Amino acid sequence: MPDTNNFVAGDYILEDVVIVGQNLPQIAVKNLMLELNIYESINSPHLTGDLTIRDTMNHRSNMSMTGQEEIEFVLSTNDESEEIDFKTLRGRIYRISNIVSTTATEQVYTLHFVTKDAMRNTQTRVKSAYKGASNQIVSNILTNVLKSEKPFFAETSSHFMHVVGNLRYPFEFIRMCARRSVSTDHADKSYLFFENHRGYNFASRSKLIFDAPFAKRPVHESFYTSYQKPKVDTPEEM
Repeated sequence: MPDTNNFVAGDYILEDVVIVGQNLPQIAVKNLMLELNIYESINSPHLTGDLTIRDTMNHRSNMSMTGQEEIEFVLSTNDESEEIDFKTLRGRIYRISNIVSTTATEQVYTLHFVTKDAMRNTQTRVKSAYKGASNQIVSNILTNVLKSEKPFFAETSSHFMHVVGNLRYPFEFIRMCARRSVSTDHADKSYLFFENHRGYNFASRSKLIFDAPFAKRPVHESFYTSYQKPKVDTPEEM
């Protein structure tokens, strides 16, 4: 791990970005990378991302990229507890877009990827009936139906349910359970189901606001206002 003591805002660690294809074992594309975006939202049950690369070696044709390749990388900052890990569980590339030939020997294109659980969700259906609190049902679905290996947090619900799968997708089924859940601690019905870089979250808005399921991060820096520190050497501070 590189030294992170002298990091400033905006710095990050990205050791490599590897694409694993069907024909060739793998290729490293960090040196070809123009842009890497990762998206997480409380309105999305899974992470998504895209990678824009400048290809001068015709990897797209050599690997016969069809949108079924996998991608792995670890993106982190100086806070070691906050990293986006697509290496332990790789992402799945599902689309190639914006293909532009910039020169005779160079092309730029964007690879779109999602988590493997998102791909597995589209291939899996919930067939059984379930009884119990919604947090127990959601834990059962993630572990035994979706067979996810990612960590998850499920807030306790006071509402007992008897629900039938009706061949719904797992994420669709969990969101249906979220609409019927009532928080035991906060008496809140506004449950959310989403994935962030820490894992899956099934919790009410009140739980996320007032009682975060993850430990608070310690403060590492101190900030001074102009009144507290009147004599500031601007070039030195910048």
